[in-house]
Amino acid sequence: MPDALSGVETEAAIARYFRGSRPLFEAFRTGCLSQFSVDMQAIDKSLQQADAATVRRIAHNIKSAMNMLGHTALGAEALDIELAAQQGQLDRAANSWRTLAAAMQSLLSAAAGLDRGSTQ
Repeated sequence: MPDALSGVETEAAIARYFRGSRPLFEAFRTGCLSQFSVDMQAIDKSLQQADAATVRRIAHNIKSAMNMLGHTALGAEALDIELAAQQGQLDRAANSWRTLAAAMQSLLSAAAGLDRGSTQ
């Protein structure tokens, strides 16, 4: 069965960041999925408050997590948000955030679907 949460470069990420340990990767991914909901709300709030420093910090964390999960395209989108916030370009950050937030919501939905499937 294909892994709906795996990024394009999941196996490479497991080798690079987790020394080939899929259980360690899975534990990290579980923690990230829990944190993503919190981060999404925090970026939404920070954008509304024009808090560029918080947007930058959270986008940086998301970038790192996405890259470690093998979702390098999403990591690149988070980098764009991080750089836009660092440069005070919150409109650009907000535009990129809409794209990234939709992708993150898809990851969370896929995870919820897999969790429901494993408990049935």
